[in-house]
Amino acid sequence: MPKEKGVCFVIAPIGPPGSDDRDRSDKVLKYIVTPAAGACGYKTIRADQISSPGIITLQIIQHLRDDPLVIADLTGRNPNVFYELAIRHILGKPILQIIQVGETIPFDISQIRTIEFDHHDLESAERCREELIRQIRSIQNDPTNFGIVFDYKERILGRGERVVSQRPTERRELNKSELEPYMMHSQNQMLK
Repeated sequence: MPKEKGVCFVIAPIGPPGSDDRDRSDKVLKYIVTPAAGACGYKTIRADQISSPGIITLQIIQHLRDDPLVIADLTGRNPNVFYELAIRHILGKPILQIIQVGETIPFDISQIRTIEFDHHDLESAERCREELIRQIRSIQNDPTNFGIVFDYKERILGRGERVVSQRPTERRELNKSELEPYMMHSQNQMLK
């Protein structure tokens, strides 16, 4: 067993207990994601498995901010999945994407390598698991090698317009004080 590297947070459409979404998500986690992450030294956790009391959205944001690896299942175009994916992208930290075969990847993230799988097909599940292991090891060898690193510094143009550069650059982690306004906004929205 490899030395534990930390937590791999899993973003996925979960659905209520007993639903088709939950059944599919549980199988993908159990038979594809957890074995792949475990082979590389990570312990997986999904939002519904967080056992500590507190505000769920803030706990998810903490995992997105703090965990060294995130795997996102884009299947079903779940809005929560894309909200969490966007947060992780802003942080500029490693994330791997998977999706059910035959589903369309939304345009804004279609340029990011995404592993397709069919959870009903054992060979497809095995190929997905193997590819996840390869990509996790690639990130372990070079943490900046995951393709979602942007320079978010604002630049002022001659006419005073503000733009965000999308030029690849060195990774910059946001500190807690930079994230607090977003976390407070999320908390306030949950309390409304």
